[in-house]
Amino acid sequence: MSITTPADNPINVPAASMANTPRPFTSTFHLAFWMALILAACKIVHFHPPASLTWAQIQWYFSSVTVSIHQDILYALVIGLLGQAALSLTRRRPRLQTALWLAIAFLCLISAFYAVISVQVFWFLRMPLTYPLIYLAGDVKNMQSSVGAFMTPLVAASLIGVPLLYLVLIWFTRRLSFPRMPRVRLLQLASILILLLYASLAHRTAVVNWRVNRDDRRIAENPHYTLLASTITELLGGRSPHLKETFPPDDVNDFLLVSQRPAGAPPTPNLPRGPRNVIVVVLESVSTQHMSLYGSPFKTTPNLDAEAANSLVFDNVYAHFTNTANAVAAMLLSIYPPMTWREYTVERPDLPGHTVAQSLKPLGYRTAFISGGDNQYANQLNFLKNRGFDTIWDCRDTGRPRDFSWGVEDRHTIDMILKWIDQDPAKPFYIFSWTQCTHNPYLLPAGQPEIDFYKQPAQTLPRAETGGWKLSRFLNALHETDRQLGRLMNALRQRNLADDTILLIIGDHGEAFGFPHGSWGHTGKIYQEDIHVPLIIWNPLLFKTARRADTVGAQVDLGPTILDLLNIPSPPTWQGHSLFSPTRPPRAYFYGAMDDFLIGLRERNHKYIYNATLGREELYDLTRDPNEQANLAAQQPDLCKRLRQRLAAWLDYQKRHAR
Repeated sequence: MSITTPADNPINVPAASMANTPRPFTSTFHLAFWMALILAACKIVHFHPPASLTWAQIQWYFSSVTVSIHQDILYALVIGLLGQAALSLTRRRPRLQTALWLAIAFLCLISAFYAVISVQVFWFLRMPLTYPLIYLAGDVKNMQSSVGAFMTPLVAASLIGVPLLYLVLIWFTRRLSFPRMPRVRLLQLASILILLLYASLAHRTAVVNWRVNRDDRRIAENPHYTLLASTITELLGGRSPHLKETFPPDDVNDFLLVSQRPAGAPPTPNLPRGPRNVIVVVLESVSTQHMSLYGSPFKTTPNLDAEAANSLVFDNVYAHFTNTANAVAAMLLSIYPPMTWREYTVERPDLPGHTVAQSLKPLGYRTAFISGGDNQYANQLNFLKNRGFDTIWDCRDTGRPRDFSWGVEDRHTIDMILKWIDQDPAKPFYIFSWTQCTHNPYLLPAGQPEIDFYKQPAQTLPRAETGGWKLSRFLNALHETDRQLGRLMNALRQRNLADDTILLIIGDHGEAFGFPHGSWGHTGKIYQEDIHVPLIIWNPLLFKTARRADTVGAQVDLGPTILDLLNIPSPPTWQGHSLFSPTRPPRAYFYGAMDDFLIGLRERNHKYIYNATLGREELYDLTRDPNEQANLAAQQPDLCKRLRQRLAAWLDYQKRHAR
């Protein structure tokens, strides 16, 4: 039995009562301990338990968990040790010590809350939340619908419940009394050394093995440190891809401005022409992957399928980056966007350049930019000013409230297009338009029932119903967009404008749904589902039978192709080539910069991707392997080297001629 002396209990409080009295704010042990467990638990839920209790699966699961949480344990350990040191320095100032303890507790609470958010971000994007991702999120007002789609009851409960659980655990452990004997301190020191050794071994595994073999390698990063480090990196000037590869001087010919080409860019001889009017429709977040016109088993584009009889369909056209703002720059100004995650419309709204509208307006054309979205998003309205457009309309000009935070239904976009045409249909016109319904969370008209695309036969793709990225809803939104495109074509026929109007339909970038590469949304990656976009040119006069072209092209080629169809030379500032030109290079270039720096190109049937962050390369034969599953880089090093030289030429030219 222990005896309590007056010295131990100076105010004569019973010992039993003292055991329940909260201890002074002198220790960060429980603050760090419970935070470490919560951070680890948030990572563990990322991994499904082994399907069967085989040694290989158990070993894989244990290794995945222990490696993925090592930086989180280290983060909690550092916070705890630094906090303890600060508390020790303030032990003679109790009020300051208490305030400092409360500040550390608040930091740990916020860290626990952020851990819940970060695991959701990683689940969908396969990368931690970074400064570039926050930047690209843009206007919170526009993001409301997309964010709301992910706010499931479980996520909402976790965001509230996890911080509350942390507070309860801290309150409970502060009510307990623990001896502070030398052997306890020795045990704590030994535990710290063991944790440091574990973190060192786990970090080695993450760097040596995961870096090469696992696409989810960044789950091993502590999200708090990653966000802080990425912010500091960008404030200090950021990072850019680099290739030391030497290249033949002629490789830069792919990127020369029209003014730098010996022959310029004259119209293609003997190209069938005649129509005067032009309408460009950009499909938001649409790649070829889920379009039945491009072979998807989902019957999402019945109108485009039928209208293929009066169309030229390009099978190998690419976006340069999975970002709307940089697609605007590439398609309007016919320039390669800079290799950055930053949005060109935000950073350089006054970027010098020449648009199709500026070429056509002096020739007597009416010109318009019409979007179902919000032109103020990513500063696009300022970018569009003084670009040759007589009219610039967006969702505000429909005269109705938004259907979701990104804008209005596509039928209202088509209504605006037809309204504008009807103002003066006899005068030649050029319209650059943008749909919106296929942007997450994939808008459907009110009251319209969803089609169950999974009942269709010959289904080869998995169900992708994860969080806010619901493939079935996207397919329905795409089907609705196709219906509105059919309405536009029929409206042109009814106005006797079909033969005199060239309609070009192109995607700004793709939208991933976990197949075949396990990523979601605007990924920043450059696989086919991310950047392989449709390009359909429709005109009943020019195309009396269905035609397809295997020409390799990209968004930078859109403007030159339009002017070529109108028999007009390309302006001197353009980098693109007409897709009809016999002298165009058979290549398309693209990059990713939201996670690792990726640069790649498509040349004939081969696609090459170089990861400038990791020094890894991928080579695919898309004719035999359209899903990019068989990496041929090790088998064809000479081809990889040649394609890497072309990428080095692209990097070099862009850096020397940045505008």
